[in-house]
Amino acid sequence: MKNEIKKWILRNFGNIFGVFGVVATLYFGLFYIPDYIKESGNAKLNNASNEIIQSIKELVYSDSIASITEIKALINSKEVGANLEFENSDKWFLLKAEESFMEDKFIPLTERRKLIAEIETLTLALPKTTDKEPEKIQESKSKWFSTGLSILITLLSIIAGYFSFRANYLTRKSKDEEIENELKEARTEIGATIMSIGYKKIEKDILNILEKSKYDINPNSFNKTDREFDFEFRKDKRKYFVEVKVLRASKVGLKSIESFLLQLQGNKGFGIFIYNTELTSLSESRIRDFNKINKHSKVYTIRFTNKSEVEEKIKEIVEKTA
Repeated sequence: MKNEIKKWILRNFGNIFGVFGVVATLYFGLFYIPDYIKESGNAKLNNASNEIIQSIKELVYSDSIASITEIKALINSKEVGANLEFENSDKWFLLKAEESFMEDKFIPLTERRKLIAEIETLTLALPKTTDKEPEKIQESKSKWFSTGLSILITLLSIIAGYFSFRANYLTRKSKDEEIENELKEARTEIGATIMSIGYKKIEKDILNILEKSKYDINPNSFNKTDREFDFEFRKDKRKYFVEVKVLRASKVGLKSIESFLLQLQGNKGFGIFIYNTELTSLSESRIRDFNKINKHSKVYTIRFTNKSEVEEKIKEIVEKTA
C-alpha cells in the first residue's frame, strides 16, 4: 500500500506541486500582499507627516509670527507634492509640533513655553467646522487600492496556476493513454495484419468506393510488396493518398500517425486516414499540428463505420479540396 502511494506521488509530483503553488499564491496574496502595500503606504504618510511637523516648528520658531493660512498651505502643498491625502486634521499636526517642542531638550524651557503658547494660539484660531478628530481616522484610498490590487494579482495567479495545472494534467494524461494503448496494441493486435479478414474486407470496400466514384486510381498502389500508401488516386490535377488502419481493440497510436505523416510530407496532395477504432489524444493533436504548418499537404480522418458513410465522407473531402 505504501509503495503504491509513493508511486502515485512520484507520478503526480508535478500536479501536486502545481496545486501547492496555487494554494501558496492564494495565501500570500490574501494575507501578506495587502499588509505589505498598506505598510508601504503608511510609511510614506508618516514620512510626509514628519516633514510637515518639522516645517511647522521652523515657522513657529522663526522671529515672525506663523499664521493658520501658512500652516494650511504647507499641508496642502505637501499633499499635492507627495500625491497623497492626509488622514489627520490640521489640529493634529499642530499638537504633534507642540509635543516635539516639549521633547526638544536643546531649547531652554522658557523658550519652549513661548513656542508652545504660540502653537496653542494657532490651535484656538482653527475654524471649528474644519476640525477633524484625530482618533476618527478616515479610510485611506490607498487601503482600498492596495486591497483591490492584491485581489486582482491573486485572481490572475490562480487563473494562471489553474491553466498551468490543467495543461500539465492533460499532457500527462495523454502520454499515459499513449503508453497504455501501445501496451494494449502489443497484447491484442497480434495477427491483425494486412492479410487479416477484417482488413481485407475494409480495403476491398474502399477500393469499390473509389472505382464507383470513377476516380483515377494509381495501379502502382496495389503493389503489396512495394508501396507507400494503401491507395493513391487523382481527381482532376489533385492527388489523394489513402491509408487504412484496422485494429481489433486498441486505438490508433501516435506511431501509426507519424509513419503516415512522414510518407505524406514528401508528396504534394491530401492524405485520407481511414481507421476502424479510435484515435488517441496525441494522435489527434499531431494531425491538427500537421495541418497548421503544412500548406501543400493536409490530412483528413475517417472512421470506418459502414461503406456508405465512408463513401459520402470521401466525396465531401474531394469536393472540399476542389
